Amino acid sequence: MTWCQGRIPVRWTLDEVDGLDWVREEFNDPQMTDTWLALYGPVFRTGYQADYRSRQLDCNANIVADLAQAGMALGKTGLSYYKMMPGDILPYHGDTYARYRSHYGVDIRDIWRVIVFLQDWQPGFLFEMEGHPITQYRAGDWVAWQGGAEHMAGNLGRVPRYTLQITGVMDRGL
Repeated sequence: MTWCQGRIPVRWTLDEVDGLDWVREEFNDPQMTDTWLALYGPVFRTGYQADYRSRQLDCNANIVADLAQAGMALGKTGLSYYKMMPGDILPYHGDTYARYRSHYGVDIRDIWRVIVFLQDWQPGFLFEMEGHPITQYRAGDWVAWQGGAEHMAGNLGRVPRYTLQITGVMDRGL
């Protein structure tokens, strides 16, 4: 599977991010959720989102432009902020992009997902991409992958963990 990493400038503050309208949502794959509940029990929870249905940060367009300059020129972008409280986990999975595919009518193999780390790594912050743990990241570092590449995230630390996920297709015109 294809994945890569890079860095963009920090154009946000954690106070701005923390002030978003956070909503806890169920993972959008019921079969995977049932598997996780069987493994981890009823205390299992994945995190909070602030997506297109809620207020967004003014810097969103700049972040997408910064990614394009870093080689990730995405079109048809959708942005969703993600907050994991201590104890939240998102076990190994491949994204289905159900809402995105339905809206844009694109094949999963053409979709790219970018995770931008919005704060410096702290002990207990977990992210793994196809078996490769990613630690010691700094605010502005990102990881991107194509299609349904397997990954996981969690927060076994002491403070909230914030990321931004950007979904899109490569903009061949740039």
